[in-house]
Amino acid sequence: MKTSEKRAHERFEISQIVEIKVISEEFIQAEGVDISIGGMKAKTTAEIAPLTKLFLMLNVPCHKKVYSIRTEGYVVYSKKVKNITHFGINFVDMDDEDKKIIRDYLKEVNK
Repeated sequence: MKTSEKRAHERFEISQIVEIKVISEEFIQAEGVDISIGGMKAKTTAEIAPLTKLFLMLNVPCHKKVYSIRTEGYVVYSKKVKNITHFGINFVDMDDEDKKIIRDYLKEVNK
């Protein structure tokens, strides 16, 4: 992690399809770009505005299994480049077991 960054948690690159439900609307497909305990960066062809509340489902490969993580979050930034929207998500209300799975996953990929 760069020392000039203001992130609370170190990020690790991923390439994974993430299902995201904009609260009260339809699911959209997005690709996870990086992830930390506190949130993730993703990209999609859909438009998503900052402060949009989300419900996320992602699969995390860890301990030779794949765990399904479900959590809520909100968009902290959104930037459209050509036809792709890049956006940051802050996780909220993630249970401790799911946090542990992500923490263990990050340890595995950072070996």
